[in-house]
Amino acid sequence: MTDTSNVIPISRPKDPTAAERQRRFRARKREQERRNRGKQRHLPCHCVYVIRSEPGPVKIGKAINASKRLKDLQTSSPFPLSLEYVAGCGTESASGKIEKRAQKSLHEKQMSGEWFNVPVLEAIVAIETAASELGLGLKRWGPRFTVNVKVDAALQDDLIAAGFLRVDDKTERGIVEAIKRAVQGYTI
Repeated sequence: MTDTSNVIPISRPKDPTAAERQRRFRARKREQERRNRGKQRHLPCHCVYVIRSEPGPVKIGKAINASKRLKDLQTSSPFPLSLEYVAGCGTESASGKIEKRAQKSLHEKQMSGEWFNVPVLEAIVAIETAASELGLGLKRWGPRFTVNVKVDAALQDDLIAAGFLRVDDKTERGIVEAIKRAVQGYTI
C-alpha cells in the first residue's frame, strides 16, 4: 500500500460558465476595438478601372478591389500590366452601368472581351463621359490619374484653337475635361 499523504491533488480547471465565456468574449472585443481605434479601415467600394498592357491594349472593367484584380490578371498575362485609372462608383449597379456604357462607346475598337485598342486617355474619357451621361458620380483614387495622363503641347494648342480648352486651364484635369468636351461636341 502506498502512502498518499504527501501527494498534492491536481485539480482540473473548471469549465467556464456561459456567463464567464461571454464576459471574456466582450473583454477581447473591447481590447480589439481599442487597438483598432484611429486606424483607417478600407471598406469595399465598387469601382471602374483602366488597366494597360505593355504592348498597348487597355482593359476597362469593374471590381471591388482594382489592385487585386490587376494581380489576378497579371498571373495569366505574358505582358506587364499597369493600373492606370481607378474611380469609385459606390454601388455594383453604378459601376456596371458605367463600365457597359464606356465599353459600348468604344465597341469599334474592341479587340476581345473587355480589351480595347485605344490610348489610356481615350479609355478614361469614355468612363468619365459614361458616368456624366448616366448622371453618376465618380470618386477618383490615387495619383495615377494625374501622373499617367500626358498630353503634348501640340494637342493642347489644338484644343485651345478649337475652343475646347481655356488658355488659363492647362492643368491635366482641365485637359481631360477639354477632351471630354471635344468628344461630346461642345465648346466652352
